[in-house]
Amino acid sequence: MTITIIAYTELKEYLGRDGTASLEVLPGTTLGEVIDRLGLPGELIMSVVCDQKLEGLDSAVKEGCVYRVLPMLGGG
Repeated sequence: MTITIIAYTELKEYLGRDGTASLEVLPGTTLGEVIDRLGLPGELIMSVVCDQKLEGLDSAVKEGCVYRVLPMLGGG
């Protein structure tokens, strides 16, 4: 099945210029496995959202879903 990952701000550099990757995964693949496969640093990820719902890294990915990976926010 095919999913799409869109990374924002500093996470974009891990997925190329536009910060987007589409990939084929097997049913039962977890979001954490996809994050590892793409080389996204887990310590920089605040949350992952699909269809306006927060997804855990242990969640199985869903066919056709567009996952938005949001980084930790800094400030002060």
